[in-house]
Amino acid sequence: MNNENLELFWAFIAERHAVWYRRTVLNQNPPWTEDAILSSYHFTNVYRQLGPGTVFIEGSLRTALGNGEPTGELVFNTLAYRLAFHEGSKQALGWLPVGAQFVEDGAAYRRILREYDHPFTPAYVVSNYGRKGTKVDVIMDVLRDIAVALDTPTWQHALADMSKQEVEDVRQIVDSLAAFLPGKVEAYGAAHNRQPGMWHSILADYRQPDGSYLLPHALIKHLPRITRVFDRMCRIVANPGTDLLGENPWLDAAGDCIAGAAMDVKLRPFDARGPLPPDAVPYTIDAAGEVGTPGHNASHGAPEDPDA
Repeated sequence: MNNENLELFWAFIAERHAVWYRRTVLNQNPPWTEDAILSSYHFTNVYRQLGPGTVFIEGSLRTALGNGEPTGELVFNTLAYRLAFHEGSKQALGWLPVGAQFVEDGAAYRRILREYDHPFTPAYVVSNYGRKGTKVDVIMDVLRDIAVALDTPTWQHALADMSKQEVEDVRQIVDSLAAFLPGKVEAYGAAHNRQPGMWHSILADYRQPDGSYLLPHALIKHLPRITRVFDRMCRIVANPGTDLLGENPWLDAAGDCIAGAAMDVKLRPFDARGPLPPDAVPYTIDAAGEVGTPGHNASHGAPEDPDA
């Protein structure tokens, strides 16, 4: 992978989100960036939940939660909106019920869609789902089947376990994280961009001719702790005067070092260029600096599909 292109990619993501942050959170006046491309063209938000369409359906769901609408209708309206509609056509249809009420109101919904100019989302091609008929009839037939299914005892029982307060709590957490991220990236000195280079540097002795890294198994237990120490180093170097999060990264680093010292692991050094010890395991480092075994995704540990 070309590290230069990767750094450019992450720089674009960070600056695009910074544009949203300056415009929406800080309420600054334009220009929101000095990047000529970002200031001249339109790009989607980095996070899906910040897009206008997502903001719309999220607002609708918040209102519905406040009105005490049943969970099945929350799910159904989300599915209907994401399946076919955009903000305008969904507003024209209004809040959609499930079960017999949707079937009873079906003729009115079809009439609204036929009279609406371009009722379906331009974000992607809305399928006919293997059914015959006009687009409006096909979509309404699909939604009818979903509305009826969600009103059955099986689905009612499954959805009854969902706590509306838990859904709202998670939604608020996501919102706060999206707003907090740019500040945290700045506080950590964009450590996610620096980590790959740091790992490649300190693990140079373990590098193999094919670009992979052959590490002793004992070392793997140290890697998560070392990663955290790297993070603290980047944070100190980026903001040596005052920590932007109002904390002391040196204390965090000290805690990580103490935790590392307490681990009952003995690292047996060996020359990677010489004979390998019996516990040596080949490992790779991905673009994000994550370590994994060949044939496994370094970030998630899931086996890769050789035919993908």
